[in-house]
Amino acid sequence: MPLRYVLKLTAALSLAAVLLLGAEPFWLSRPAAQWTDAELDGIFQASPWAQTESVTVYFATAKPMRDAEAELRRRRGTVNAEFDRDTDYDEFLRTRGDRSIVVAVLAKDQTGLSVPGEMARLERDCRIRSGKRLLKLSGLFPPTAGDPLLRLVFPRDLDPKADKLRLELYIPALDGKAWRTFEFSVKALMAGGKLEI
Repeated sequence: MPLRYVLKLTAALSLAAVLLLGAEPFWLSRPAAQWTDAELDGIFQASPWAQTESVTVYFATAKPMRDAEAELRRRRGTVNAEFDRDTDYDEFLRTRGDRSIVVAVLAKDQTGLSVPGEMARLERDCRIRSGKRLLKLSGLFPPTAGDPLLRLVFPRDLDPKADKLRLELYIPALDGKAWRTFEFSVKALMAGGKLEI
């Protein structure tokens, strides 16, 4: 079994053990600089803020995920361009991050994004359902050489009574499955007594 799969499996099992035992999760109990490599990799795959189903999505504006991205950049330096973000996105986070929800999408095959008309459909059809509210895409940061993540921006206008957030995303891809749905429990997205998304 390749090492990357072993690390992902180890991180998923560690997370499952924390949740089952009721122990405080590592993202609350220790600063990101003290996370193991498996924990750091695992938070992007199997945490309350991330899900993977042929593509990986996570709430990039959630504090644990912002900490994880910063720590990944620190550990791997500029050698790993995956999280070497562009300054426009950093400026956006500084000025409007607290009023927005950013969903990061990592797809192995991003060629569908260059098909004529597909980006317009993505912009029209991506949304978040929060109870009775429908949050429509308000902006995006397309993948670049320095940041291969597609970052989708939504207004932070959540239904306070919602117990789930449902991402309904149109992500063009060659695998023939453009529509993807991800559901997150609002209760699971709490960290330190605060909703982190």
